[in-house]
Order: sequence, then structure tokens, then C-alpha cells
Amino acid sequence: MEIPDVIVINKAEHPLTDTMVREIRGVLSLANLDRTPEQVRETWRVPIIKTEASRGVGVDQLVQSLAEHRAFILEHGQLQERRGRNLRNEVLAIATARMRRRLEEELREDEQFQALLEQVVQRRLDPASAASQLLARAAGTADGG
Repeated sequence: MEIPDVIVINKAEHPLTDTMVREIRGVLSLANLDRTPEQVRETWRVPIIKTEASRGVGVDQLVQSLAEHRAFILEHGQLQERRGRNLRNEVLAIATARMRRRLEEELREDEQFQALLEQVVQRRLDPASAASQLLARAAGTADGG
């Protein structure tokens, strides 16, 4: 699970808001269990901002936290890395969606695929093995690994 950079809890006036903040802090502290104290000091400490959007409460603190986070990632040379990772994920997501759409179109009338699905439905073949066979067939090999 990826840890957010800033956490915002709206409806700060709710009576359980402080309890939620404590629980979130507890979960966030688990991310530091395998780090040295020095590593912890060099890591961005995720702020938890309580807001009441309808009244504008906490918005200034939120804006300040976002600016501080941007300064932190710039100072630590993480902005380009993050942009690269985000763009990589976007390219892969688009490619995956297009490949899936193409595969679904190709398999729509495919009798071998329908037979493979029938084996899965009848529990003679598990879904992972069926996927491996499908990939092996697409690659023109004997196994889908």
C-alpha cells in the first residue's frame, strides 16, 4: 500500500475526528518499523490536516502542508523520480487497457477460449492455469509460465 503525502480529514467538528487521527498516526508509524532513526528523520512526516471545508477551517494549514511537501521533494530530488514513476504507471495503464480491449475483441468468438472457460466453470482448470494457457497460445509456445 502506498502512503499518502498529506492526509486530510474533513468534518473536523465530528466528535470522533481525534480518534481517527490517533488511529491513522498509529498505522503510519508502522511504516517506520524497519527504518533506522536517521532514515526516519530524513523521511517526510505525513501531516494529518483536519478541515471543515464548508467553513474554510484548516484550508490555510492544508495549503501550507502542500507547499512544505513540494519543497521537501524538491530538496530531496524526488520530484523528477515521482513524475517518472507516475508517467510510467499512466503509460502502462493505458497500454494494459488497450491490450485487454484488443484481447477481448479477438476472443469474443474464439471457440478454444470458450472451451477453456468452460473447463474453469466446471472446475477442471483453475483461472491462473487457464490464463497461462491463453498467454502461451498467444505467444505461440507450449506453456504460459
